Amino acid sequence: MFSDVCDRRPSHAGRLRRLVGAGCAALCLTAAASAQVVLRVAADGPPRTLDPAQALDPLHYRYLAQIYEAPLECVVDDKGLLDVRPALCELTSLSADLKTLRLKVRPGARFHDADCFEDGKGRDATARDVAASLLRHADPAVGSPAWPLFMEGRFVGVDAWRDAAKAQRGVDYEAFPEGVRVEGDEVVLELVEPYPALRALLSQPWAFVMPFEAARGYGGPPAEKPVGTGPFRYADADRARVRLTRHPGYRIAGKPAVDELRFELTPDADAAATRFLAGDLDALEILPAGEKRFLDHRQELLAEHRVKGRTLVDGVPLSVSYLVFNAASPLFADAALRRAVMLAVDRAALAKALLGERALRADCALPPTFPEAGALAAQSWPDGARNLAKAAATLKAAGRDAAGVPPFVVDVPGGDGDPRAEKAGKLLVAQLKEAGFRATLQSKPFSDFADRAGRGEFSLAWTAWFADYPDAENFLLLFRSDRAGHGRWESNWGRFADDKVDALYLDVAARLPGKERLLAAGELLTRVRDLAAWVPIAYPRGLLILNKGVRGMTINLMNWSYRDAVKG
Repeated sequence: MFSDVCDRRPSHAGRLRRLVGAGCAALCLTAAASAQVVLRVAADGPPRTLDPAQALDPLHYRYLAQIYEAPLECVVDDKGLLDVRPALCELTSLSADLKTLRLKVRPGARFHDADCFEDGKGRDATARDVAASLLRHADPAVGSPAWPLFMEGRFVGVDAWRDAAKAQRGVDYEAFPEGVRVEGDEVVLELVEPYPALRALLSQPWAFVMPFEAARGYGGPPAEKPVGTGPFRYADADRARVRLTRHPGYRIAGKPAVDELRFELTPDADAAATRFLAGDLDALEILPAGEKRFLDHRQELLAEHRVKGRTLVDGVPLSVSYLVFNAASPLFADAALRRAVMLAVDRAALAKALLGERALRADCALPPTFPEAGALAAQSWPDGARNLAKAAATLKAAGRDAAGVPPFVVDVPGGDGDPRAEKAGKLLVAQLKEAGFRATLQSKPFSDFADRAGRGEFSLAWTAWFADYPDAENFLLLFRSDRAGHGRWESNWGRFADDKVDALYLDVAARLPGKERLLAAGELLTRVRDLAAWVPIAYPRGLLILNKGVRGMTINLMNWSYRDAVKG
């Protein structure tokens, strides 16, 4: 998913609500309240919906991931690498042609108590619940924004099932299509063609599971009465906060470790920081504009916070910040010019200017959390560092020089109003000018850049891509050009086109993680680098500060759950 140059995310914080009473009952209530462990985190705003089939943004994912669970989940292993593992379900089998997957609900997965059930008591999750929840994305009445990404054209018979629903003015959840069906205690997913990344897709919020009764609309719409198997259940909300309570029947013993989770509505980042410092919040994402209150010049925690027991946590790198050329333009269709620009910039300096001293410089499209990123780890990159002499020689060999290159504009979308992004953009232009290029800076809202880029109306831009799902294929899409018709350039906005890269992309996309996929990904990344398709800059990862006694939290854009959070 494209974003602005800084790839921001909602911050974390929270506040305490008091219980009061009278007489002896009041004493009992006060004692009970004091024993409750309340985790307080911030949210930029209230949820517009709590229906997983109607949300497709980070704000809602943070709410939904506490209430619901997906069939599978994304984790970071002991080596810092992403892995997809069982969650609500186990992947019991995958056919040799990679077109048939079978999921089985794991023992102990139980829904919250809710009035969508006949007796109001939660029940065990079943394969029918999983199938119905997935099919809600194909229900025209639901209007799921994830339909094109997650289901359209992928599952046997599902598009026809959706079309029939339009004609009949309603879907039949009692008649599952062949591509998403129930056989005994298993869900069978039948694909039109192999799509190994489906494992990763099934770990994300659009795959969250609700009971069959709620999927059909009994007991109130899911947007208002959310029911899942997640670690927390919805309690109530007001203008100041959204309150969730511990699910006592959660499938993992001892989790969650807190009794209550409160999302405090703190859209003002400065106010959230003030509340955190007052001890009213348990965690806070540190944004560039406010980091001086917490960090020194090396982005280490200030001593005044360390002595109070506060800790700093690095987020999981799941995005990449990079320079993209318009390779279809008369100017940057020239690979020699692209290579010269690559040699003219100091990527390490740009990474630090944008993200600070803790920045991770990028050397390829894939963040280091993806196993396939290791395909380039052992290779040297002779053009990885700035080399103005080599940049000039590259142009000379192509019969050009920097002074003869027409002036061009460098877009840094979203940088307006962000001191760090503005500083980084100015540094980039200064580096290009030092190499002899006549470059000027332009910083407009990301929406403006997106409109122009969609029409191919830009020269060079600094932007970012963050994962839609935890699979390397989602990043290698940035270089794919063989997708004919509508949406051909929806991810490859630089319009880079190379038949060999397209073939390697399809090879990677058709394979499960393993040695052969690693080799194909390495070859693709090497070719992209050698052709100077783009210039990787940094891997944004975020910083989280925790108050004393809080642990088990991080910034992981592929796993939003606070199930493992501990306080005290």
